[in-house]
Amino acid sequence: MAPGQEYPRGPEAVPRELEVLVVRIAGRRYGVPVSAVREVLPLVEPRPVPAWPDFALGLIDVRGAALPLVDPAPSLGEAPLSLTPSCRVVVLAGPEGATGVVVDEVEGLLRVAPLGLEAIAPASVRPHPPRCTAVFSLGGATVPVLAPQALIAKLADPADPVGEAP
Repeated sequence: MAPGQEYPRGPEAVPRELEVLVVRIAGRRYGVPVSAVREVLPLVEPRPVPAWPDFALGLIDVRGAALPLVDPAPSLGEAPLSLTPSCRVVVLAGPEGATGVVVDEVEGLLRVAPLGLEAIAPASVRPHPPRCTAVFSLGGATVPVLAPQALIAKLADPADPVGEAP
């Protein structure tokens, strides 16, 4: 799937194989489709932008370009992240350009076989966090696969309530 493209929802929408970057956000594991990830960077102090919503932390400089930096935790129903030196920035490609998403930790890459993926139909998103397209099992725990564009679209539309975006 091309960067910036959404995974369709529903049981018939499970990809044949999915490569994910396994990250921790607010202490919980999530998978981010590698097709949407440009790079992973160490966290640097963001420059605040007046009138941006609380989850939009500001701008960081990446090789001379300004990159918006967001905290995904509130979009996932969690408290805002505590920014620490061990946090990482996952740079996601999007239709409006790249956006940095802060994560507590990057655990690594994982290929999930088709039998290991289960799509989430829109009506069944709960109890899984909003903005997820599928789940897989890792070490006996269920790991949601995030819809990257839904996370970063909240920057463009901060009025979008949690759980309403695909």
